[in-house]
Amino acid sequence: MKSYQDYPKINNDRINFSKISGNLELPYLVEIQTESYKNFLSKGIEEVLKDVFPIENNAKTVSIDYVSHRLGEPEHDFYECKEKDLQTGDVITFRQNQEVITHRILKIEENLQNAEKTYITKGDNNNIEDTEKITYSKIQGKCVLTIPYLGKAILVLDNKIIILII
Repeated sequence: MKSYQDYPKINNDRINFSKISGNLELPYLVEIQTESYKNFLSKGIEEVLKDVFPIENNAKTVSIDYVSHRLGEPEHDFYECKEKDLQTGDVITFRQNQEVITHRILKIEENLQNAEKTYITKGDNNNIEDTEKITYSKIQGKCVLTIPYLGKAILVLDNKIIILII
């Protein structure tokens, strides 16, 4: 039986335990991955979708069939889709004069010259609408969830005098 000292040494006094002598060239792995991905886009997606469809409910009264697919550039970029998502009545947060403000959208106006939308807003506790129109670039976010009366609970807890009745 061979001892570890019987194996040939390579760079930095490391021992070479391989049974095949010589160096093998590594394949160009990026090219293999790229070719595999191109093949998946051209044929693989079709095979997967045909395998999965039709999708039926348990009673077999409704089914969804696969007809075809199309890959290409999206019609709108991410920010255009987000901008299209804003509607009258939505509550938005925006920056105005280094201040962060949360108000409701009253009206949406579109400038015909540059196709830029401006938003007319009003705070729920204000009687008049805001004087400055808001552009999409100033908007920080949109309210997606409200918890009724949470503000009142926070005000009660923030108050220095809390009376507890047990």
